[in-house]
Amino acid sequence: MEAERPSNTSELILALDALERRRYALASAQAVLEFSEIRDPPEAAAGRGVAMAELEAADHELLCGEEAGELLASLEARAGELDDDVRARVRVLGRDRADRLKIPAELESKRVELVNRSSALWREAREADDWGVLAPALEEMVELYRAIAASAAPGVGAYDFWLDMFEPKSSEAFFIELFDELAAGIAPLAAGVRERMAAGDVFEPRRLAGPFDPAEQMELFRDAARLEGIDLGRLELGSTIHPFTSSVDSHHVMIANHADPDDLLSGLLAALHEGGHALYESSVDGRFDYTCLAHGTSTGIHEASSRFYENYLGRNRAFAPALRALIETRFPEALEGVSELDLWRLVNEVHFTPSRLDADELTYPLHIMVRFEVERALMAGELSVAEVPERWAELYERYLGVRPTGDLEGPLSDVHWSMGLIGYFPSYALGGVIGAQFLAAMKTAGVPVDETLAAGDLGPITRWMVEHVWHFGRAEDTAEILEEATGEPLNPAHYLAYLEEKFGSASPLFEGD
Repeated sequence: MEAERPSNTSELILALDALERRRYALASAQAVLEFSEIRDPPEAAAGRGVAMAELEAADHELLCGEEAGELLASLEARAGELDDDVRARVRVLGRDRADRLKIPAELESKRVELVNRSSALWREAREADDWGVLAPALEEMVELYRAIAASAAPGVGAYDFWLDMFEPKSSEAFFIELFDELAAGIAPLAAGVRERMAAGDVFEPRRLAGPFDPAEQMELFRDAARLEGIDLGRLELGSTIHPFTSSVDSHHVMIANHADPDDLLSGLLAALHEGGHALYESSVDGRFDYTCLAHGTSTGIHEASSRFYENYLGRNRAFAPALRALIETRFPEALEGVSELDLWRLVNEVHFTPSRLDADELTYPLHIMVRFEVERALMAGELSVAEVPERWAELYERYLGVRPTGDLEGPLSDVHWSMGLIGYFPSYALGGVIGAQFLAAMKTAGVPVDETLAAGDLGPITRWMVEHVWHFGRAEDTAEILEEATGEPLNPAHYLAYLEEKFGSASPLFEGD
């Protein structure tokens, strides 16, 4: 016997709640499976891929089915009877449904299975330092992504389609314009630093003495999360090669981080970065739990949050005493003879190297530009996956004056493409720009940024982020949040001014004691 369809507004909202809870259950299972990859045995990859593909198919059927369509249409017709939260849920869920309907279920299921297989191959390729191990699967992925884009959005460029999936309303043209503006400001700064380095006119800070026990580093990462303000009762922390953050809901966030026995600061800065992601996910207003609004609104805002805590706070001169105190609790011997000034200079040292993960703030956008150019060429069909290492090396020589020594230093240094995140990389640069705009607005509003950092109390800063950025979840999009929080649309001038002050000719980074 067919169940009675909801007829009044209250019943429709209850049906919406039921739909969203079923989707929450499926998404939770997917998040836990994704995170389990860091501890599962290698032979578990195939089964995990099957399970995730089935979960994705079930969610696709649930969201894209006739019943969900009728429910959303009925709620849209009664928009005047709904409160703001429910209207936002209907709007966002309807947008998600429209996006998913563009992609045939069989292609989406194939994508999920391929991503799981590629992630395992990426690890094998890294161990062998051989791009060829991963290349066939990535070639398949590029072809699939181009096919999905052609099916979902005829007449729209394949790269435009995937960029928009990560940062709504963005495009290849948008990022070309942004990167041209950034390059114009960064190139002379980088050239000036390079000249100083060539002339030996750069102060050499005292370095931390290792080795650093990985298990103790994980405890340090937990300390960093506590300092940032993450509720440890909501945090699951694990170890991996390439750091990432995931979440089930605001009460369960998951961080996987790397612990290098020879480089303490790499993992610690990554911990601050991933902590920014976790803070965002755990700070969305609790009334959105179990709904489509309960996560970050875009990759741009997410990366603005993570890079804010890593760079604008973690590498801030005022934060050096708190950073030193944090390290001292776990590795006091590493700090012998290392001053606060040394530590600040260490975490801001400019490196013209092939490593994005350990890049400084000045050269970081150049690393992103390399990946942007490669992605553009791949999605346009102008570059084969097999040709990526050579193009990668050419671009690194052009932008940073260095060439990777092998595939491990080259395109295997990032996990993103093996995870299907084609189109994600530009969000890192966008996040840096947005973060500088947040910092300027925060200071204009009277938040005592330097004073709170010096005291090791990030509370006032985090409260501003919660109030002006995070608590909205997906109820507001990037442009709305940026305009309301800062009083202006995207403005790279704040970012370029920040880099000029930090890395320009008058910077104290390059002075003697």
